[in-house]
Amino acid sequence: MISDLDEQGKTNRQKWLANECMLLIAARAGCSIQVPPNEHDHAGLDLTVWAPKSAGRGARCIGLQLKSVREDSGNLSRSGQGWVYRLETSAYDLLRRTSSLPVALVVIVFPKGEEWLGEEPKRLMLMCERYIINLKGQPSSDYKGRTPITIEPDHSLNSTTLRQMVESAPTL
Repeated sequence: MISDLDEQGKTNRQKWLANECMLLIAARAGCSIQVPPNEHDHAGLDLTVWAPKSAGRGARCIGLQLKSVREDSGNLSRSGQGWVYRLETSAYDLLRRTSSLPVALVVIVFPKGEEWLGEEPKRLMLMCERYIINLKGQPSSDYKGRTPITIEPDHSLNSTTLRQMVESAPTL
């Protein structure tokens, strides 16, 4: 039962639900997801999303750093129609660098409280907000600890935006 979980158990359940949401989005986009075998070799990426090979094109892939946060978290605040998410500065620095593998930040905003922790991923998809942000080429951060990232409504993540991002990646 969810109410019996300690804080670490709740955190693990939230991460699992975020991964399941990404699996659902990728499946709807016709893409597959893999967990990189060694985080240290993949610049802190949590997932790689692969587009299917198509006639005349090889495999295409993007890397994602996945963050899940509750609306009432201290690392998230409303800003107009969007959000400001305070990302670890070390993660920000990794995501803003140029690399051969296109990378993006995915932020999944879950509802306030903890009642939703017991929901199934498909139902939870209707309750959460999902965003994808490309930080490549952004300036270095002067912040210590966490860097504020502005998330606008047009950063919304769904199967269409994910598919477009993966298909625009260079062929491997």
